[in-house]
Amino acid sequence: MKQPKIYTDNPELPDLDQLVRVPDFLPPPEVLAKAQVVERVTIGLSQHVVSFFRKQAKKHKVSYQRMIRELLDTYVGRMEQS
Repeated sequence: MKQPKIYTDNPELPDLDQLVRVPDFLPPPEVLAKAQVVERVTIGLSQHVVSFFRKQAKKHKVSYQRMIRELLDTYVGRMEQS
C-alpha cells in the first residue's frame, strides 16, 4: 500500500468572514437541458459521411445522430440570420 503524501507548504486559508460570495452565472437547468421536439425522418447519406460522424461521435462519446442533428440545427440557425 502506498504511503499518503504529506504536504507541508499548504497555503493559509482565509477566515470565513473574508470570503466573498460570487453571483450565480450559470443558466438554470431548464435552459441547459432544453428539450426539443424531434421529428423522425429517413435520409440517405453516403457511407463516408456516416463513417465520419460515427468515428467522431465515438471519440467524443455522443450519439452520431445527435451530432448530425446539431450540425443541421446550427446550419439552419445561421441561414435564418442571413
